[in-house]
Amino acid sequence: MLKCEELARFTDQAADILDFGYGWQEFGHSRHIHTRAKNLIWRAHTQLEAAAATATTAYDYRGTVQSALLGTELALKAGLAAHGVSDQELRSRAIGHNLASATERLAALEPGLDAARIERVVAAFPEFVASRYDTAPPDRVKTGHILMGAQYVASEVTRQFSDRNCRRDNPSAPLRAYPG
Repeated sequence: MLKCEELARFTDQAADILDFGYGWQEFGHSRHIHTRAKNLIWRAHTQLEAAAATATTAYDYRGTVQSALLGTELALKAGLAAHGVSDQELRSRAIGHNLASATERLAALEPGLDAARIERVVAAFPEFVASRYDTAPPDRVKTGHILMGAQYVASEVTRQFSDRNCRRDNPSAPLRAYPG
């Protein structure tokens, strides 16, 4: 039997999967965005799809983690590109692989973005570049939280640029509990 906390987590994860799973294809349908953003959100989708596939079969979760981190970065950059932020700025030291900086910059452009939650999520992620080398892989549960955190970030960005938002469309949905 599911506990209330587990049911809330499941509900939040399902909403994120639906919002991003369909919304990435509709990225920019609700308003005009720069075309580079659609390419970046597609690339985020492919990375998160790969992360999910390897998480269900792998015994070494480093591939899952790398794809999840890259998918998160690409989703945030898709949101920034949607506002016309240049490739040069996206690659700059100010943003680069820094998920917190990308979140802060996007939050300045998208007032509806839940930047505080995204910042908490990405703060719990392993450091992107260092995790490619000699760090030990996280365990299965930690990997799952990284993957679902990445899914949340991509969903939250996508909700800003599409009409997909399960929670907004269902006023009886409980308040978000996961990720915390």
